Amino acid sequence: MSSNPFVNKRFLDVAMNTYINQICDINTTINGNIINKTITVYDAIKDFLNNQTNVSDTYYYDTLIGALNYAQDKIIETDPIILGGSTRTKFNFRYLVTSDDGTVIADSSKTNNIFGMSAKPITTNSSDPLNNLYISSIISSNGSGFLGKAINENHHSRPELLYSLINNSGIGYCRRYSSSIKAKLYYICKRIGGTSEENLGSLRLSIQVSN
Repeated sequence: MSSNPFVNKRFLDVAMNTYINQICDINTTINGNIINKTITVYDAIKDFLNNQTNVSDTYYYDTLIGALNYAQDKIIETDPIILGGSTRTKFNFRYLVTSDDGTVIADSSKTNNIFGMSAKPITTNSSDPLNNLYISSIISSNGSGFLGKAINENHHSRPELLYSLINNSGIGYCRRYSSSIKAKLYYICKRIGGTSEENLGSLRLSIQVSN
């Protein structure tokens, strides 16, 4: 992994473009039925943020997480030199999604506890298409999921989120120490929404630097 900030910035620019434009082919559920869906990560985030108060059905969250992981796996597959053969359970390439108030919706740095303190796959069978879908406790209001602020601390004051909110481009960069994972990271953040007044939340990507 390069410590050159320009290398990391170029990588994150390409990665963000992939996240915004990648067509993801994923399995999700609706009314208990497994369906196949194609969607970009950006649209999956927008759909979820526009429907996050509907916690009786995990369709939007399942679609969001499936799209995020699909895009991350594609980037990891195509950039083994920079990522060093990383998987999403490692910290050197990370995604994070917030709502407009900075509440963390998803954070890939949380390893086996990514989406909430009681989150778990519906099935432990790795060949089962439901394996990557998560039960409703992850979005419950009882403290076990994002409505309970349990995934990570609020990120509303993170510099890269603030930069993305005020910049006309909707993009913010920062290179700083992460208190969440105790390492120095290079960040790119994309505002979800055309203007700051239309802000729904943010998608943030980061890569760990060595110095």
